[in-house]
Amino acid sequence: MKSEDLFSAHAVTMINIWATWCGPCKKELEELGNMHRRLESKNCAIIGICDDAREKTDDCKTLISKNNLTYINLLPYEGMEELAVESLPTTFFVDWEGKILTYPIIGVPADISEYEKTIDSLLAQKTVDHKPSSTDITPEKQNACRVIVTDQDGNPVAGVAVQFCSDNTCMMGKTDAEGMASFTAEDGAYTVHVQKVPDGYEACAEEFGVPQDLGDVKIVLNKE
Repeated sequence: MKSEDLFSAHAVTMINIWATWCGPCKKELEELGNMHRRLESKNCAIIGICDDAREKTDDCKTLISKNNLTYINLLPYEGMEELAVESLPTTFFVDWEGKILTYPIIGVPADISEYEKTIDSLLAQKTVDHKPSSTDITPEKQNACRVIVTDQDGNPVAGVAVQFCSDNTCMMGKTDAEGMASFTAEDGAYTVHVQKVPDGYEACAEEFGVPQDLGDVKIVLNKE
């Protein structure tokens, strides 16, 4: 399907990028389905892109069915990296030609109506050039948290997929050769989850709290 076929029928289309592993993404799906049905009368629509749909096809389909999503959900496409999406969910707004109209909304807004307010402003041709205050991240607030993964002998474990999540957004990273993955975030409450481990290691279902000062999170994996 070409972009002109996706967007040409609507004045504004909201593109919501999500994943099956992202808790905040899943929490908003039902309301997005309801919102899509309301938007039909405004000549607007929602399109979803499930970031891990190729690997988790069945999980993606289950969530779409469970939340009664009647809008189109797409597989990730070649060239998506140009959007520079680092956190999920991330939501863009485009016109009928697929032109991005404003900065994206990163994370789930404290008030879900923030999405519709943005769409209404765009329909009224008002300028929307800022992120909602509930998800705004300024350089002054940003800090780095390191997730360090080792085995029982203290050796670094590379290639571990880890999630770094707050109540409204999730980031995914992989540990490097030093067993480290870094995440930049504003002050707040975060948790870390191990999503996938390399061959030879036991899965880890534990939830790890992030220190209030965004200090290091250390995880030890057991070998099989």
